[in-house]
Amino acid sequence: MEIKLIVNKPDNISTALKNEAIDLIASGGQIRYNYAKAGLQRAGLIALLVSDDLIIATACFKNPNASYRDDIFNMAMVPDLNRSYTYELGYIVTRKGYEGCGSCQKLLKELFPLISGHAMFATTRKPEMVHILKKMGFQQRGGIYKEDLILLTYK
Repeated sequence: MEIKLIVNKPDNISTALKNEAIDLIASGGQIRYNYAKAGLQRAGLIALLVSDDLIIATACFKNPNASYRDDIFNMAMVPDLNRSYTYELGYIVTRKGYEGCGSCQKLLKELFPLISGHAMFATTRKPEMVHILKKMGFQQRGGIYKEDLILLTYK
């Protein structure tokens, strides 16, 4: 089984891979398909871990709308921080059956040197993802919002 990493701008990723990534992102139930499609196209970079033509993990370096970013920071009760974090690390998903194998960590370790010079935020409701992001230098900010979401920032 050959595993390859693809990191590129959305316009340089094949339509087939982008569609598969959108399906994978939407399958997690955290975001609707049409929002994932629009967000993926606006991303600065898409990172895909691919095994035998199947995406097993994905992450994006996103350029979120200011209103979305403002909402996140307001709900997390740290509105004064929103202007400090322009980018978002998001759409981090591992395909079912590949979780717990280090796929997400491998993908993020390869992507991170390309984006670590930017102030960014991430949101998650998964304790495993909080752990991974903290290992990469993210800090939890504000309070839990929408029942179980956590905001983390990196500078």
